[in-house]
Order: sequence, then C-alpha cells, then structure tokens
Amino acid sequence: YIATGDADRARSIVSRLLDAKRAAADAEGAGPQAKNEYAWSLLTCDPVDLRDPATALEYARSANEMTGFEDPTFLDSLALAHHRTGDTAGAIEDFRAYVDARPPGHDVATERRDWIEALERGENPLTLLALAEIAF
Repeated sequence: YIATGDADRARSIVSRLLDAKRAAADAEGAGPQAKNEYAWSLLTCDPVDLRDPATALEYARSANEMTGFEDPTFLDSLALAHHRTGDTAGAIEDFRAYVDARPPGHDVATERRDWIEALERGENPLTLLALAEIAF
C-alpha cells in the first residue's frame, strides 16, 4: 500500500498486525517465539513511528529468559532492543553472544561482528536503511 501512496491504509494494516502479535505474545502459555516475534516487529516495522523499542526490550528480555539466553535469534532481538533504547554496552554484549552462538562464517554473524566493531568505535551501524534491510 505504501508503494501505491495509501500510507494510511498501510499504517492501519501494520498497526493491526502489531496488535495481533501482542495478543499472541500475551496469551496464556505464550512461548518465547511469540514474544520475540512481537519484539522484532516493534523494532523493525514500517512506518517507523509505530516502533516501540522500550516495549520491545521487555518482550525480547522475556523471550531470552525463557530460553536461558541461549537462542541466537532471540539474542539478536535483545541486542537490537538494547541498542534502540540507548544501551550500547548491552547491545555489544548481546551481539557478541549472538555471534558466539553461530557457526563460523555465518553471514548474519559476520554482519553482527561488523556492527560490534562500529558500536565500539562509537558509530551507529543500525541506520534506518540497515533496519529496513532486516525488517519483518
């Protein structure tokens, strides 16, 4: 819809999708996957004004607590949530855990290593363009 210029309709669709993902994440017995999917969506959705990093951090943390902070996909969401809430040290720590949990040469792990290095230099590798590339 955005491509056709119907931004209001697109916004409405994304908003309803976020509501559905939140309902799934909050449902009794919801697993870490539902919580992580909601967190990731809050971090990467378009339009950007629907993003909610603080809430995403809560759900990403919950997903990781449920899995003992061992699932790389969930660690990736947690790292991005830390970054988007201004916690660079937390983001670096979680991105490192993500990289360590992936096999050598994993494409995404290589990208995350680059992100870690940029964050350590005080740069922001997670621009709107970079986030658009990893959006849900």
